[in-house]
Amino acid sequence: MANSLQLPTMPTLAERVQWARKQKGWRQEDLADAVGTSRAQIQKIENGTITRPRNMEALADALDVSKIWLAYGDPRLEQMTPEAAELAIAWQHLPEDAKEAARLFIETAAKRIQGK
Repeated sequence: MANSLQLPTMPTLAERVQWARKQKGWRQEDLADAVGTSRAQIQKIENGTITRPRNMEALADALDVSKIWLAYGDPRLEQMTPEAAELAIAWQHLPEDAKEAARLFIETAAKRIQGK
Protein backbone atom coordinates (compact mmCIF):
# COMPACT_ATOMS: atom_id res chain seq x y z
CA MET A 1 0.00 0.00 0.00
CA ALA A 2 1.75 3.11 -1.22
CA ASN A 3 -0.81 5.50 0.24
CA SER A 4 -0.58 6.90 3.78
CA LEU A 5 -4.34 7.45 4.14
CA GLN A 6 -5.93 6.67 7.48
CA LEU A 7 -8.25 3.88 6.42
CA PRO A 8 -11.66 3.92 8.12
CA THR A 9 -13.66 0.88 9.14
CA MET A 10 -16.40 0.40 6.56
CA PRO A 11 -18.86 -2.47 6.44
CA THR A 12 -19.35 -2.89 2.68
CA LEU A 13 -17.10 -3.24 -0.31
CA ALA A 14 -19.29 -0.69 -2.12
CA GLU A 15 -18.54 1.94 0.53
CA ARG A 16 -14.82 1.15 0.57
CA VAL A 17 -14.39 1.36 -3.20
CA GLN A 18 -16.37 4.57 -3.46
CA TRP A 19 -14.52 6.16 -0.51
CA ALA A 20 -11.06 5.21 -1.84
CA ARG A 21 -11.94 6.36 -5.36
CA LYS A 22 -13.09 9.74 -4.06
CA GLN A 23 -9.93 10.10 -1.97
CA LYS A 24 -7.99 9.93 -5.23
CA GLY A 25 -10.32 12.45 -6.85
CA TRP A 26 -11.27 9.92 -9.51
CA ARG A 27 -14.49 9.39 -11.41
CA GLN A 28 -15.76 5.85 -11.93
CA GLU A 29 -14.32 6.02 -15.45
CA ASP A 30 -10.87 6.81 -14.07
CA LEU A 31 -10.97 3.80 -11.77
CA ALA A 32 -12.27 1.57 -14.55
CA ASP A 33 -9.38 2.63 -16.79
CA ALA A 34 -6.83 2.01 -14.01
CA VAL A 35 -8.25 -1.45 -13.31
CA GLY A 36 -8.82 -2.42 -16.93
CA THR A 37 -12.56 -2.88 -16.65
CA SER A 38 -15.70 -0.98 -17.58
CA ARG A 39 -17.39 1.90 -15.80
CA ALA A 40 -20.48 -0.32 -15.58
CA GLN A 41 -18.49 -2.86 -13.53
CA ILE A 42 -17.26 -0.16 -11.15
CA GLN A 43 -20.79 1.17 -10.86
CA LYS A 44 -22.07 -2.33 -9.98
CA ILE A 45 -19.37 -2.68 -7.30
CA GLU A 46 -20.21 0.73 -5.85
CA ASN A 47 -23.95 0.10 -5.77
CA GLY A 48 -23.46 -3.30 -4.10
CA THR A 49 -24.58 -5.49 -7.01
CA ILE A 50 -21.10 -7.05 -7.24
CA THR A 51 -19.74 -7.99 -3.80
CA ARG A 52 -16.86 -10.30 -4.77
CA PRO A 53 -15.19 -8.85 -7.85
CA ARG A 54 -12.65 -11.02 -9.66
CA ASN A 55 -10.36 -8.03 -10.00
CA MET A 56 -10.08 -7.26 -6.26
CA GLU A 57 -6.28 -7.19 -6.38
CA ALA A 58 -6.25 -4.76 -9.32
CA LEU A 59 -8.82 -2.59 -7.53
CA ALA A 60 -6.67 -2.43 -4.40
CA ASP A 61 -3.56 -1.62 -6.41
CA ALA A 62 -5.30 1.11 -8.42
CA LEU A 63 -6.80 2.66 -5.30
CA ASP A 64 -3.52 2.42 -3.32
CA VAL A 65 -5.17 0.52 -0.48
CA SER A 66 -4.39 -2.88 0.97
CA LYS A 67 -6.16 -5.95 -0.32
CA ILE A 68 -7.13 -6.92 3.23
CA TRP A 69 -8.77 -3.56 3.95
CA LEU A 70 -10.55 -3.58 0.59
CA ALA A 71 -11.83 -7.11 1.17
CA TYR A 72 -12.80 -6.81 4.85
CA GLY A 73 -13.05 -3.10 5.68
CA ASP A 74 -11.28 -3.13 9.03
CA PRO A 75 -7.86 -1.47 9.18
CA ARG A 76 -7.02 -3.41 12.35
CA LEU A 77 -6.74 -6.54 10.21
CA GLU A 78 -3.76 -5.02 8.37
CA GLN A 79 -1.30 -6.62 10.79
CA MET A 80 -2.72 -10.10 10.24
CA THR A 81 -2.01 -12.64 7.58
CA PRO A 82 -4.86 -13.03 5.07
CA GLU A 83 -5.77 -16.37 6.69
CA ALA A 84 -5.88 -14.85 10.17
CA ALA A 85 -7.94 -11.94 8.88
CA GLU A 86 -10.49 -14.33 7.34
CA LEU A 87 -10.74 -16.19 10.64
CA ALA A 88 -11.17 -12.92 12.55
CA ILE A 89 -14.03 -11.92 10.29
CA ALA A 90 -15.66 -15.33 10.66
CA TRP A 91 -15.23 -15.11 14.44
CA GLN A 92 -17.12 -11.82 14.56
CA HIS A 93 -20.17 -13.51 13.04
CA LEU A 94 -20.28 -16.46 15.42
CA PRO A 95 -22.82 -16.57 18.25
CA GLU A 96 -21.29 -16.67 21.75
CA ASP A 97 -21.93 -20.39 22.30
CA ALA A 98 -20.16 -21.24 19.04
CA LYS A 99 -17.23 -18.98 20.02
CA GLU A 100 -16.83 -20.90 23.26
CA ALA A 101 -16.86 -24.25 21.44
CA ALA A 102 -14.35 -22.97 18.88
CA ARG A 103 -12.11 -21.57 21.62
CA LEU A 104 -12.06 -24.91 23.43
CA PHE A 105 -11.30 -26.78 20.19
CA ILE A 106 -8.40 -24.45 19.35
CA GLU A 107 -6.95 -24.62 22.86
CA THR A 108 -7.15 -28.43 22.85
CA ALA A 109 -5.53 -28.67 19.40
CA ALA A 110 -2.74 -26.29 20.43
CA LYS A 111 -2.00 -28.34 23.56
CA ARG A 112 -1.80 -31.55 21.50
CA ILE A 113 0.59 -29.93 19.04
CA GLN A 114 2.76 -28.65 21.90
CA GLY A 115 2.73 -32.13 23.47
CA LYS A 116 0.97 -31.11 26.68
